Amino acid sequence: MELERISVDHRVMGGVPCVAGTRIPVATVVGSVAGGLTTDEILAEYPQLTRDDIQACLAYAAGNADVRELLIRADAARIHDLLAEAAATLLPGGTGLTEQLAEELISEIQASRKTR
Repeated sequence: MELERISVDHRVMGGVPCVAGTRIPVATVVGSVAGGLTTDEILAEYPQLTRDDIQACLAYAAGNADVRELLIRADAARIHDLLAEAAATLLPGGTGLTEQLAEELISEIQASRKTR
């Protein structure tokens, strides 16, 4: 599936969708196409990309025109990592993830969404 070529990971470019294995945002590739660059010109500018990567960027952009969905995916990845980290860390009382810590994590995520 060509969408496997696109990665959304909050640890890479702050969760901006990128070509997998690179720090090249989908928006950069799509913007280049919108700006009139040909596939060959984009490949010359970004030699680590392939024709399939460019097609995947276009397919991703077409399928994800609703920006709210992208924010939800990035938040979901962040929530997963925060919960895994919290569960792995023992708190002073000898417990892992507590209701209070879960609420704090949710508050942190909500606050970060307000700054976007």
